[in-house]
Amino acid sequence: MKNVFFSFLLVILSVTVTAQTAREKGLSTITHASIQGQLEFLASDWMEGRATGSKGIFMASDYLASMFKVFNIEPFGDEITIMPTREEMRQGRRPETRKTYFQNIALVRYEQGDNQSLSLITQSGPGQSAVDFTHKVDFQVQTGTVSVSGNAPVFFAGYGLSEKDYDEYARKDIKGKVVVILAGYPGHKDSTSAAYRKFKPEGGPNARLSPERNKIRKAEEMGAAAVVLVNSSSNPALGWAVNDPYPVKGAWYESDTRLSSFYDKRITLPGDTLRGSIPVFMVTTRMANQIADGTGLDYAQYEKKAQETMQPASRDLPGKSLSWNSTVHSEIIKCRNVIGYIEGEKKDEFVVIGAHYDHLGKYDGWIWNGADDNGSGTVGVMSMARAFAESGKKPEKSIIFAAWTGEEMGLHGSRYFVANFPKELKIAYNLNFDMLSRNTADDTKGNQMSMMYQSWVPGLKELTEKNIREFNINLDVAFRPSAQLSGGSDHAPFAAVGIPATFFFAAMHPDYHQPSDELSKINWEKMLNMIRLGYLNIWELANSDTYLKRSE
Repeated sequence: MKNVFFSFLLVILSVTVTAQTAREKGLSTITHASIQGQLEFLASDWMEGRATGSKGIFMASDYLASMFKVFNIEPFGDEITIMPTREEMRQGRRPETRKTYFQNIALVRYEQGDNQSLSLITQSGPGQSAVDFTHKVDFQVQTGTVSVSGNAPVFFAGYGLSEKDYDEYARKDIKGKVVVILAGYPGHKDSTSAAYRKFKPEGGPNARLSPERNKIRKAEEMGAAAVVLVNSSSNPALGWAVNDPYPVKGAWYESDTRLSSFYDKRITLPGDTLRGSIPVFMVTTRMANQIADGTGLDYAQYEKKAQETMQPASRDLPGKSLSWNSTVHSEIIKCRNVIGYIEGEKKDEFVVIGAHYDHLGKYDGWIWNGADDNGSGTVGVMSMARAFAESGKKPEKSIIFAAWTGEEMGLHGSRYFVANFPKELKIAYNLNFDMLSRNTADDTKGNQMSMMYQSWVPGLKELTEKNIREFNINLDVAFRPSAQLSGGSDHAPFAAVGIPATFFFAAMHPDYHQPSDELSKINWEKMLNMIRLGYLNIWELANSDTYLKRSE
């Protein structure tokens, strides 16, 4: 009996040692040389900035797929059918279906067309008068993906808010109307006011942008035909000027002409509806005042009253309507995610490790290499794929390694993946790498990073702290839990459907979205440590549910 007991103990110890060795064996593959070698190619000029749909990003995707194959990572993309030749058919070979590393996506790329018109029609007694305003003199337009035209009465929606105790649309019908919305919120011009404290958006310096987008989305959901944005604090016309004082200057560029930009065209998933296609007009003060003229609406008085009473006062503007015609040039472009996986003991449950591999591309001969954004994160995914493959241990959960396309244009690759993931399969967790290799000005030790995650999965912080201690990883982590975990990176589509997710991010820096985001500025040690930490975390999360337990 004693011999049986000792034999059993030896088996347990052997399994434990093997598991520890496997984890450390995988960790040992994540080296300075391996991450540098991969990033030097991925962020090279040959990739031409990896713009979505470009030749450079297709070259990058071929490179990523080849590395997955070298690492013995199985493909998890679309299926293709291999047709044999006529001679092979005679020899008995039949068509063969197999998976690839590529998940192909069709996107719509679009920009403003040549015809943009906007007219204000005023009913006065039995007659009408119309003022035809000029594009980029009194208005600019944010188009949807299709050309639209229309004529509709005007509704003033104040700040366009729709909250529990401040709803501009309560008991109002705006279907088929043009909705005029003020920028900001009650009290936004007076930081000492009670309204300011109540309505100020939470978050960092860019927190104001999301509420403005939400206003447009809400108006569309309520059936608005178009939106007019009025900003009493700035003059939008300054951005429409046709002349530039000589020369155009920037941190890295000086010329008598402006560079072309990836911002000149937009890209979106086609979707099943035309949602997001209503025109949004930004107008000058004189056009805004002309809309209000004769209706009794005074924008300044409205803002003052909204601050004092914190009550909405939206209403129709009688006798006012707008007519518009907005054309769009659009085209379909092909792009693709690169996806591989290691099959686990559980074939229907997955951990997804992802990073976007697209960047901004090449314009007028200048290349936006995107070494940090997001060559660094993409190398992180490849490094972890190799580490898990070479550990020699089959994980409990299957692990997907994904390089997303189209992030810079709206998270399109990750959105498509989440929306089209087989319903019979489960995603237990997502780790997102984005910009792993730079420092902020105050990061004097070069070891600061942030980790964003859902507050209802507190074990993720516990696990991270444990691995930092046990493996002596030189990282100072700012933990940023939140209930929703939104944001502009590829964890957001996972979090939006309730999947536990984590976002690893090193730092925002002056070279963000600039051609100067180059290899020479990489903090290799920080990048290496963040990838190693991600690997150690995933090792636990792929083999146990302990740290994924949800709080009450």
